[in-house]
Amino acid sequence: MIINLGDNFESYDFVKVSANGRNIENIKTVEFTFNKEGLIGFAKNLVWLYEDMDVNKKFYVSTDPLGGVPSGNQVIGFYLTADSPILVFKVNSLFLCNSLKRVNKVNVRKKTKMKKLINILPPTDDSYMEEYELGYRNLGRILLYDDKDKNITNKYYEIFLEINYEGLKNLAIFLLKIADAYHEGDEYYLNLADGGICNFGIVLTDDSLPVRFKCSNLGRITDYEPKFE
Repeated sequence: MIINLGDNFESYDFVKVSANGRNIENIKTVEFTFNKEGLIGFAKNLVWLYEDMDVNKKFYVSTDPLGGVPSGNQVIGFYLTADSPILVFKVNSLFLCNSLKRVNKVNVRKKTKMKKLINILPPTDDSYMEEYELGYRNLGRILLYDDKDKNITNKYYEIFLEINYEGLKNLAIFLLKIADAYHEGDEYYLNLADGGICNFGIVLTDDSLPVRFKCSNLGRITDYEPKFE
């Protein structure tokens, strides 16, 4: 798939983030932090899933954090740091609501700046490492904060990220845009469906927890699992 990072999004799709644990109402923000390689790995796996799976098929996978039992995995292109909860990624589990039609009718004009094309090639053989895996830096971290910005992650053991098939591509492009403009400390807050129009290609459902994406140096996989091979 060839992606033009110079284009704005012309349609919008929903994402829902929820949690399993005590006192869900205390969560103010779910923060997804990535190394640049983690963003690229996640985005490429979303594109491969988009190109490979049936449009209406329901699909889910779980990513376990490093340093635990079972050991961490990278089923969607990145490993989770040891202080993260389990991430359950679900496709085609969302029921569309009326506001989706309103959002999808908005056409965003394309940027006039020079095009930047990225060609996402099919995955290589399992015996070879993808480029984003080299250096063992394809990492992500999930943290949860309350209304006083206190880290309350240890009260929750699972985070669910739900999206429908058509949203896979937009989420991938959003992640690639962040990776292309990667700068330590950058933060991106996702909008609710009724919270105005943003140019991220994805908006949160009305019942989603608030979400931000953050760019930060998370180190290497071996920092969290020294015996990683």
